[in-house]
Amino acid sequence: MLNFTVIQELYKSLTPDRKKELLTALFGTGNQGISYFKKQNNPHLSKVEILSDFFKVPLDSLREGTPYVYNPKTATISPDKKSQADSDKQKILLLEERIKLLQDALTVKEEHINLLIEKNEFYKSQAGK
Repeated sequence: MLNFTVIQELYKSLTPDRKKELLTALFGTGNQGISYFKKQNNPHLSKVEILSDFFKVPLDSLREGTPYVYNPKTATISPDKKSQADSDKQKILLLEERIKLLQDALTVKEEHINLLIEKNEFYKSQAGK
């Protein structure tokens, strides 16, 4: 679901000429307004992409419940720093777990190589008798 409040605030921040430019890009010469996004349960993706491109924001930032924050003072959308930090922590934990798995795999490989060497030595000793 789209965050209509953010869309409406971004729209309000435009000059009248820019508003007209946006509505023309979205709807051509039709009489629809920005309230189209509130009325539609599932607006066409092409319309949302136009909106995203027009405001130069990520497509996901226009959805509800995403890790983006709207700043009404500057009429901009930016990633939520707390959410970004949580995401970075999760990435670090995943990398640490992957390193541990790789270390475990390396240990198993070394043990396997040592067993093969012992097996080879045994066969050499048996062949010499």
